[in-house]
Amino acid sequence: MSEIQPENWRRYHLTEAIASTATRQVLWRLRLRPMALFYQFGILAGLAILFVAGGIVWLIIPVALIIALGIVLQVWLAGRAASRNFHRSSVLQAEFEVAWSDEAYFARSEFGQTRIPWTNFFGWLDVTGMLLIYTQPGVHLILPDAAFSDAERQAIIDHLIAAGVTPVPKRRREFR
Repeated sequence: MSEIQPENWRRYHLTEAIASTATRQVLWRLRLRPMALFYQFGILAGLAILFVAGGIVWLIIPVALIIALGIVLQVWLAGRAASRNFHRSSVLQAEFEVAWSDEAYFARSEFGQTRIPWTNFFGWLDVTGMLLIYTQPGVHLILPDAAFSDAERQAIIDHLIAAGVTPVPKRRREFR
């Protein structure tokens, strides 16, 4: 890692809020949003069928509420699990240092160091407050916005794009 000068390293700590938000974003984007759209379509189709057939429309309301409650409960439980995992993990609570060059992304902490060529990344996701860089489906690095200037953040995204790494798709089946 000698090719990176010390002044180019950026230090940061993850917070519980950032880790929890990252988990919720990934869960919503890859699992719950497609499911929610599917259920919304099903509810509307069911309402249309009941209306046309002259059925009992009031039955669809409890079903819709149960489905909505299930989606909200999954998001809430994912946030709680992320919070619990954050408090149990000394790695997530450690101070991170990251840097990058035209060829690779570098990271180090008290637990070790790594050099990952840009072409080895799987995908990236630009969300409010952070940039998630995937090393494989379901495994991502969290880069909080507070640790980087807008120009540095854009430089990381530009390196990913130049290496042919694409943003994470909106549908789960494309992300395999």
